[in-house]
Amino acid sequence: QKSTRFFRNVAAEVPKHKSWLMHINIRSITHKIDELQVHINDTNKKIDILCLSEHWLANYNKQILNRISGFQVKSFFGRAEKNKGGVCIAVRDQVKAEKRDDVLRLAVEREFECA
Repeated sequence: QKSTRFFRNVAAEVPKHKSWLMHINIRSITHKIDELQVHINDTNKKIDILCLSEHWLANYNKQILNRISGFQVKSFFGRAEKNKGGVCIAVRDQVKAEKRDDVLRLAVEREFECA
């Protein structure tokens, strides 16, 4: 398996639709965007759904995620009171997806962070 300093090749197949999902506990995305992009491009699977945990972003700086080329953030949760944490789901530009507000309403900072 190919790996870089921060990432291991950990894509999982979603058999019904033949899509590929990648989850990464990124532990602060701010200085890892470029390496994440390289990893997404280098993996031998075409990642359609990207789930990031521990992105450490808040609402005021979540635009950093727009630098992930070819993906749109569809759902985002960032902490308002404490540092670190947070989760988001980004999908490839060609993939149709909608934000689930009913799921987002369940999120509780530091207890149940979901997107």
